[in-house]
Amino acid sequence: MRWLSRSWAAAQAVVTALFLAALGLGGLELLARAWPDDPPAPRATADAFQGQPDAEATLDVVYSGQLQTRFAPFVHFTLAPHDGPLIEIDAEGRRRVPGTATSTRAPTVWMFGGSTMWGMGARDAGTIPAHLARLLGPEVRVVNFGQVGYLSTQEVLALLLELQAGRRPDVAVFYDGVNEVFPALKLGQAGLPLDVARRREEFNITRPDALPRLTGAALTGLVRSSRLLRRFLPAPAPGPAAMPPEAGAAAVLEVYGANVRAARALGEAFGFETLFFWQPTVFTKARRSPDETRWAEAEAGYAPLYAATRARLGAVGPEYVVDLSEVFGDDPRPAFFDFCHVAEAGNAVIAAALLPHVRAALQR
Repeated sequence: MRWLSRSWAAAQAVVTALFLAALGLGGLELLARAWPDDPPAPRATADAFQGQPDAEATLDVVYSGQLQTRFAPFVHFTLAPHDGPLIEIDAEGRRRVPGTATSTRAPTVWMFGGSTMWGMGARDAGTIPAHLARLLGPEVRVVNFGQVGYLSTQEVLALLLELQAGRRPDVAVFYDGVNEVFPALKLGQAGLPLDVARRREEFNITRPDALPRLTGAALTGLVRSSRLLRRFLPAPAPGPAAMPPEAGAAAVLEVYGANVRAARALGEAFGFETLFFWQPTVFTKARRSPDETRWAEAEAGYAPLYAATRARLGAVGPEYVVDLSEVFGDDPRPAFFDFCHVAEAGNAVIAAALLPHVRAALQR
Protein backbone atom coordinates (compact mmCIF):
# COMPACT_ATOMS: atom_id res chain seq x y z
CA MET A 1 0.00 0.00 0.00
CA ARG A 2 3.06 2.22 0.21
CA TRP A 3 2.87 2.86 -3.55
CA LEU A 4 -0.74 4.00 -3.16
CA SER A 5 0.23 6.42 -0.44
CA ARG A 6 3.05 7.80 -2.59
CA SER A 7 0.71 8.14 -5.60
CA TRP A 8 -1.86 10.00 -3.51
CA ALA A 9 0.84 12.33 -2.21
CA ALA A 10 2.06 12.94 -5.76
CA ALA A 11 -1.47 13.68 -6.96
CA GLN A 12 -1.96 16.12 -4.11
CA ALA A 13 1.30 17.82 -5.02
CA VAL A 14 0.26 18.14 -8.68
CA VAL A 15 -3.18 19.54 -7.78
CA THR A 16 -1.59 21.97 -5.35
CA ALA A 17 0.95 23.07 -7.97
CA LEU A 18 -1.78 23.59 -10.58
CA PHE A 19 -3.87 25.53 -8.08
CA LEU A 20 -0.97 27.77 -7.16
CA ALA A 21 -0.09 28.27 -10.84
CA ALA A 22 -3.68 29.20 -11.66
CA LEU A 23 -3.74 31.53 -8.66
CA GLY A 24 -0.49 33.13 -9.79
CA LEU A 25 -1.65 33.55 -13.37
CA GLY A 26 -4.92 34.97 -12.13
CA GLY A 27 -3.03 37.50 -10.05
CA LEU A 28 -0.82 38.44 -13.01
CA GLU A 29 -3.92 38.84 -15.20
CA LEU A 30 -5.50 41.18 -12.64
CA LEU A 31 -2.26 43.13 -12.52
CA ALA A 32 -2.14 43.33 -16.33
CA ARG A 33 -5.73 44.59 -16.42
CA ALA A 34 -4.91 47.22 -13.84
CA TRP A 35 -2.02 48.34 -16.07
CA PRO A 36 -3.63 49.28 -19.39
CA ASP A 37 -1.99 48.40 -22.68
CA ASP A 38 -2.55 51.83 -24.15
CA PRO A 39 -3.37 55.31 -22.93
CA PRO A 40 -7.09 55.79 -22.22
CA ALA A 41 -9.14 56.40 -25.35
CA PRO A 42 -9.59 60.16 -25.74
CA ARG A 43 -13.18 59.86 -26.97
CA ALA A 44 -14.80 60.54 -23.60
CA THR A 45 -12.85 63.77 -23.16
CA ALA A 46 -13.43 65.00 -26.72
CA ASP A 47 -14.52 68.62 -27.02
CA ALA A 48 -17.72 67.47 -28.77
CA PHE A 49 -18.93 66.16 -25.40
CA GLN A 50 -18.74 69.53 -23.68
CA GLY A 51 -22.03 70.07 -21.85
CA GLN A 52 -23.31 66.53 -22.54
CA PRO A 53 -24.18 64.73 -19.28
CA ASP A 54 -22.90 61.21 -18.65
CA ALA A 55 -20.76 61.09 -21.81
CA GLU A 56 -18.02 58.98 -20.26
CA ALA A 57 -20.50 56.62 -18.59
CA THR A 58 -22.44 56.23 -21.85
CA LEU A 59 -19.31 55.29 -23.79
CA ASP A 60 -18.28 52.95 -21.00
CA VAL A 61 -21.46 50.91 -21.46
CA VAL A 62 -20.22 50.09 -24.96
CA TYR A 63 -16.45 49.84 -24.52
CA SER A 64 -16.49 47.96 -21.19
CA GLY A 65 -18.40 45.08 -22.74
CA GLN A 66 -21.69 45.65 -20.90
CA LEU A 67 -23.54 45.35 -24.21
CA GLN A 68 -23.64 41.89 -25.75
CA THR A 69 -24.55 40.70 -29.23
CA ARG A 70 -26.53 37.62 -30.17
CA PHE A 71 -26.92 35.58 -33.33
CA ALA A 72 -29.69 36.66 -35.68
CA PRO A 73 -30.60 34.80 -38.90
CA PHE A 74 -29.55 36.42 -42.19
CA VAL A 75 -28.19 39.64 -40.63
CA HIS A 76 -25.50 37.85 -38.52
CA PHE A 77 -26.32 39.53 -35.20
CA THR A 78 -28.29 42.07 -33.22
CA LEU A 79 -27.63 43.54 -29.81
CA ALA A 80 -28.93 41.51 -26.87
CA PRO A 81 -31.48 43.04 -24.48
CA HIS A 82 -29.99 45.52 -22.02
CA ASP A 83 -31.77 47.46 -19.31
CA GLY A 84 -29.67 50.39 -18.15
CA PRO A 85 -30.28 53.99 -17.15
CA LEU A 86 -28.42 55.34 -20.19
CA ILE A 87 -28.93 52.65 -22.83
CA GLU A 88 -31.93 50.35 -23.09
CA ILE A 89 -32.21 47.58 -25.68
CA ASP A 90 -35.54 45.78 -25.99
CA ALA A 91 -36.24 42.10 -26.55
CA GLU A 92 -36.00 42.58 -30.32
CA GLY A 93 -32.53 44.08 -30.05
CA ARG A 94 -33.71 47.62 -30.77
CA ARG A 95 -32.75 50.74 -28.89
CA ARG A 96 -35.40 52.64 -26.95
CA VAL A 97 -36.74 55.89 -28.44
CA PRO A 98 -38.05 57.91 -25.48
CA GLY A 99 -41.33 59.78 -25.91
CA THR A 100 -42.30 58.32 -29.27
CA ALA A 101 -45.79 57.00 -29.95
CA THR A 102 -46.25 53.39 -28.88
CA SER A 103 -49.38 52.49 -30.85
CA THR A 104 -48.71 50.39 -33.93
CA ARG A 105 -51.58 52.32 -35.57
CA ALA A 106 -49.66 55.61 -35.37
CA PRO A 107 -47.79 56.85 -38.46
CA THR A 108 -44.53 54.92 -38.25
CA VAL A 109 -40.96 55.73 -39.26
CA TRP A 110 -38.37 52.94 -39.29
CA MET A 111 -34.76 54.16 -39.13
CA PHE A 112 -31.93 51.92 -40.36
CA GLY A 113 -28.19 52.38 -40.13
CA GLY A 114 -25.03 51.42 -38.29
CA SER A 115 -23.60 52.72 -35.04
CA THR A 116 -24.20 56.36 -35.99
CA MET A 117 -27.93 55.74 -36.34
CA TRP A 118 -27.93 53.46 -33.29
CA GLY A 119 -26.41 56.29 -31.28
CA MET A 120 -22.80 55.60 -30.30
CA GLY A 121 -21.81 58.03 -27.56
CA ALA A 122 -25.39 59.15 -26.92
CA ARG A 123 -27.93 58.38 -24.27
CA ASP A 124 -31.26 56.93 -25.43
CA ALA A 125 -32.72 60.43 -25.56
CA GLY A 126 -29.80 61.79 -27.59
CA THR A 127 -29.78 59.52 -30.65
CA ILE A 128 -30.83 60.67 -34.12
CA PRO A 129 -34.13 58.73 -33.93
CA ALA A 130 -34.89 60.21 -30.49
CA HIS A 131 -34.24 63.77 -31.69
CA LEU A 132 -36.37 63.16 -34.78
CA ALA A 133 -39.18 61.70 -32.67
CA ARG A 134 -39.33 64.89 -30.60
CA LEU A 135 -39.43 67.00 -33.75
CA LEU A 136 -42.21 64.91 -35.30
CA GLY A 137 -44.26 64.92 -32.12
CA PRO A 138 -45.86 62.23 -29.96
CA GLU A 139 -48.38 61.27 -32.64
CA VAL A 140 -45.65 59.63 -34.77
CA ARG A 141 -43.97 56.34 -33.90
CA VAL A 142 -40.21 56.22 -34.55
CA VAL A 143 -38.36 52.88 -34.34
CA ASN A 144 -34.55 52.72 -34.13
CA PHE A 145 -33.41 49.75 -36.21
CA GLY A 146 -29.77 50.91 -36.10
CA GLN A 147 -27.22 48.23 -35.18
CA VAL A 148 -23.54 48.72 -34.46
CA GLY A 149 -21.56 47.70 -37.55
CA TYR A 150 -24.44 47.14 -39.98
CA LEU A 151 -24.03 47.74 -43.71
CA SER A 152 -26.87 48.60 -46.06
CA THR A 153 -27.17 44.95 -47.11
CA GLN A 154 -27.96 43.96 -43.53
CA GLU A 155 -30.36 46.88 -43.24
CA VAL A 156 -32.32 45.80 -46.32
CA LEU A 157 -32.43 42.24 -45.00
CA ALA A 158 -33.67 43.52 -41.63
CA LEU A 159 -36.38 45.45 -43.47
CA LEU A 160 -37.36 42.37 -45.47
CA LEU A 161 -37.60 40.24 -42.31
CA GLU A 162 -39.96 42.78 -40.75
CA LEU A 163 -42.12 42.78 -43.87
CA GLN A 164 -42.20 38.98 -43.87
CA ALA A 165 -43.47 39.15 -40.29
CA GLY A 166 -46.40 41.28 -41.44
CA ARG A 167 -45.21 44.61 -40.05
CA ARG A 168 -45.21 47.79 -42.16
CA PRO A 169 -43.81 51.29 -41.79
CA ASP A 170 -45.09 54.43 -43.41
CA VAL A 171 -41.52 55.61 -44.04
CA ALA A 172 -38.22 53.71 -43.98
CA VAL A 173 -35.10 55.86 -43.50
CA PHE A 174 -31.61 54.59 -44.37
CA TYR A 175 -28.56 56.46 -43.06
CA ASP A 176 -25.28 55.09 -44.46
CA GLY A 177 -21.80 55.85 -45.71
CA VAL A 178 -18.96 54.97 -43.37
CA ASN A 179 -19.72 51.26 -43.05
CA GLU A 180 -20.23 51.02 -46.81
CA VAL A 181 -16.70 52.24 -47.45
CA PHE A 182 -14.99 50.43 -44.58
CA PRO A 183 -14.89 46.87 -46.07
CA ALA A 184 -13.24 48.15 -49.25
CA LEU A 185 -10.61 49.82 -47.10
CA LYS A 186 -10.02 47.17 -44.42
CA LEU A 187 -11.19 43.92 -46.00
CA GLY A 188 -10.16 44.55 -49.60
CA GLN A 189 -13.68 43.90 -50.93
CA ALA A 190 -16.76 46.08 -50.97
CA GLY A 191 -19.99 44.90 -49.40
CA LEU A 192 -18.63 42.38 -46.91
CA PRO A 193 -20.04 42.42 -43.36
CA LEU A 194 -17.54 43.88 -40.92
CA ASP A 195 -17.50 40.67 -38.86
CA VAL A 196 -17.13 38.32 -41.84
CA ALA A 197 -13.71 36.98 -40.79
CA ARG A 198 -15.04 35.78 -37.44
CA ARG A 199 -18.15 34.27 -39.01
CA ARG A 200 -15.90 32.41 -41.46
CA GLU A 201 -13.85 31.03 -38.57
CA GLU A 202 -16.99 29.85 -36.77
CA PHE A 203 -18.64 28.14 -39.74
CA ASN A 204 -19.33 24.41 -39.01
CA ILE A 205 -17.04 24.65 -35.99
CA THR A 206 -19.21 22.26 -33.92
CA ARG A 207 -18.82 19.37 -36.39
CA PRO A 208 -16.90 16.40 -34.93
CA ASP A 209 -14.15 16.75 -37.54
CA ALA A 210 -13.69 20.42 -36.63
CA LEU A 211 -12.36 19.74 -33.13
CA PRO A 212 -8.92 21.21 -33.93
CA ARG A 213 -10.56 24.41 -35.19
CA LEU A 214 -12.83 24.54 -32.15
CA THR A 215 -9.84 24.15 -29.84
CA GLY A 216 -7.96 26.82 -31.75
CA ALA A 217 -10.93 29.17 -31.58
CA ALA A 218 -11.22 28.62 -27.83
CA LEU A 219 -7.53 29.39 -27.35
CA THR A 220 -7.83 32.44 -29.59
CA GLY A 221 -10.78 33.66 -27.54
CA LEU A 222 -8.78 33.16 -24.36
CA VAL A 223 -5.90 35.17 -25.76
CA ARG A 224 -8.20 37.94 -27.01
CA SER A 225 -9.75 38.27 -23.56
CA SER A 226 -6.45 38.12 -21.67
CA ARG A 227 -4.46 41.31 -21.39
CA LEU A 228 -1.58 39.33 -19.91
CA LEU A 229 -1.27 36.87 -22.81
CA ARG A 230 -1.63 39.59 -25.43
CA ARG A 231 1.51 41.24 -24.14
CA PHE A 232 3.62 38.28 -25.23
CA LEU A 233 2.14 37.76 -28.67
CA PRO A 234 3.46 39.24 -31.91
CA ALA A 235 1.42 41.87 -33.68
CA PRO A 236 -1.33 40.39 -35.88
CA ALA A 237 -0.57 39.92 -39.54
CA PRO A 238 -1.72 42.80 -41.75
CA GLY A 239 -5.11 42.37 -43.38
CA PRO A 240 -5.93 42.53 -47.09
CA ALA A 241 -4.73 45.54 -49.02
CA ALA A 242 -7.20 48.39 -49.34
CA MET A 243 -8.88 48.85 -52.69
CA PRO A 244 -7.58 51.87 -54.67
CA PRO A 245 -9.86 54.90 -54.27
CA GLU A 246 -11.43 54.95 -57.74
CA ALA A 247 -11.90 51.19 -58.06
CA GLY A 248 -13.01 50.97 -54.43
CA ALA A 249 -15.55 53.76 -54.85
CA ALA A 250 -17.05 52.09 -57.93
CA ALA A 251 -17.32 48.76 -56.10
CA VAL A 252 -18.83 50.36 -52.99
CA LEU A 253 -21.50 52.16 -54.99
CA GLU A 254 -22.30 49.08 -57.05
CA VAL A 255 -23.30 47.32 -53.83
CA TYR A 256 -24.91 50.35 -52.21
CA GLY A 257 -26.82 51.28 -55.36
CA ALA A 258 -28.23 47.76 -55.63
CA ASN A 259 -29.41 47.98 -52.02
CA VAL A 260 -31.04 51.37 -52.62
CA ARG A 261 -32.91 49.96 -55.59
CA ALA A 262 -33.93 46.86 -53.62
CA ALA A 263 -35.26 48.94 -50.71
CA ARG A 264 -37.17 51.23 -53.07
CA ALA A 265 -38.70 48.20 -54.79
CA LEU A 266 -39.82 46.84 -51.42
CA GLY A 267 -41.36 50.20 -50.59
CA GLU A 268 -43.27 50.27 -53.85
CA ALA A 269 -44.43 46.66 -53.43
CA PHE A 270 -45.53 47.01 -49.80
CA GLY A 271 -46.76 50.59 -49.88
CA PHE A 272 -44.32 52.74 -47.92
CA GLU A 273 -41.91 55.58 -48.65
CA THR A 274 -38.13 55.12 -48.62
CA LEU A 275 -35.53 57.79 -47.87
CA PHE A 276 -31.74 57.49 -48.17
CA PHE A 277 -29.10 59.71 -46.58
CA TRP A 278 -25.30 59.74 -46.92
CA GLN A 279 -23.76 60.60 -43.59
CA PRO A 280 -21.14 63.25 -42.76
CA THR A 281 -17.65 62.52 -41.48
CA VAL A 282 -15.02 64.68 -39.86
CA PHE A 283 -13.34 64.93 -43.29
CA THR A 284 -16.34 66.79 -44.71
CA LYS A 285 -16.69 69.24 -41.82
CA ALA A 286 -15.65 72.72 -42.95
CA ARG A 287 -14.52 74.12 -39.58
CA ARG A 288 -12.99 71.59 -37.23
CA SER A 289 -12.30 71.89 -33.53
CA PRO A 290 -8.85 70.92 -32.18
CA ASP A 291 -10.03 67.40 -31.37
CA GLU A 292 -11.76 67.04 -34.73
CA THR A 293 -8.54 68.08 -36.45
CA ARG A 294 -6.73 65.39 -34.50
CA TRP A 295 -9.27 62.76 -35.56
CA ALA A 296 -9.01 63.81 -39.20
CA GLU A 297 -5.23 63.51 -39.09
CA ALA A 298 -5.29 60.18 -37.24
CA GLU A 299 -7.65 58.60 -39.80
CA ALA A 300 -6.26 60.34 -42.87
CA GLY A 301 -5.86 57.00 -44.66
CA TYR A 302 -9.63 56.65 -44.77
CA ALA A 303 -10.25 59.99 -46.44
CA PRO A 304 -9.28 59.33 -50.11
CA LEU A 305 -11.58 56.34 -50.56
CA TYR A 306 -14.43 58.08 -48.76
CA ALA A 307 -13.97 61.23 -50.86
CA ALA A 308 -13.88 59.22 -54.10
CA THR A 309 -17.07 57.40 -53.10
CA ARG A 310 -18.88 60.60 -52.23
CA ALA A 311 -17.81 62.18 -55.54
CA ARG A 312 -19.49 59.30 -57.40
CA LEU A 313 -22.61 59.26 -55.23
CA GLY A 314 -24.68 60.79 -58.03
CA ALA A 315 -24.32 57.53 -59.95
CA VAL A 316 -26.71 55.91 -57.45
CA GLY A 317 -29.29 58.58 -58.21
CA PRO A 318 -29.21 62.14 -56.84
CA GLU A 319 -33.00 62.03 -56.65
CA TYR A 320 -32.76 59.06 -54.28
CA VAL A 321 -29.81 59.76 -51.96
CA VAL A 322 -29.55 62.99 -49.96
CA ASP A 323 -25.93 63.88 -49.23
CA LEU A 324 -25.58 65.20 -45.67
CA SER A 325 -21.79 65.41 -45.82
CA GLU A 326 -21.86 69.18 -45.26
CA VAL A 327 -24.74 69.23 -42.79
CA PHE A 328 -22.69 71.17 -40.21
CA GLY A 329 -21.93 73.96 -42.70
CA ASP A 330 -19.60 76.61 -41.26
CA ASP A 331 -20.59 75.90 -37.66
CA PRO A 332 -17.33 75.92 -35.65
CA ARG A 333 -18.82 74.04 -32.70
CA PRO A 334 -17.38 70.53 -32.28
CA ALA A 335 -19.63 67.67 -33.35
CA PHE A 336 -17.44 64.58 -33.84
CA PHE A 337 -15.75 62.57 -31.10
CA ASP A 338 -13.95 60.38 -33.63
CA PHE A 339 -13.83 60.45 -37.42
CA CYS A 340 -17.49 59.47 -37.93
CA HIS A 341 -19.48 59.44 -34.66
CA VAL A 342 -21.09 62.61 -33.37
CA ALA A 343 -22.20 63.61 -29.89
CA GLU A 344 -25.80 64.34 -28.94
CA ALA A 345 -25.74 67.97 -30.11
CA GLY A 346 -24.54 66.81 -33.53
CA ASN A 347 -27.28 64.18 -33.66
CA ALA A 348 -29.81 66.98 -33.13
CA VAL A 349 -28.43 68.84 -36.16
CA ILE A 350 -28.66 65.71 -38.30
CA ALA A 351 -32.22 64.97 -37.13
CA ALA A 352 -33.25 68.52 -38.05
CA ALA A 353 -31.84 67.93 -41.54
CA LEU A 354 -33.86 64.71 -41.86
CA LEU A 355 -37.07 66.30 -40.60
CA PRO A 356 -38.40 68.02 -43.79
CA HIS A 357 -37.78 64.89 -45.87
CA VAL A 358 -39.48 62.59 -43.35
CA ARG A 359 -42.37 64.96 -42.78
CA ALA A 360 -42.98 65.28 -46.53
CA ALA A 361 -42.83 61.49 -46.94
CA LEU A 362 -45.40 61.02 -44.17
CA GLN A 363 -47.75 63.41 -45.97
CA ARG A 364 -47.51 61.65 -49.32
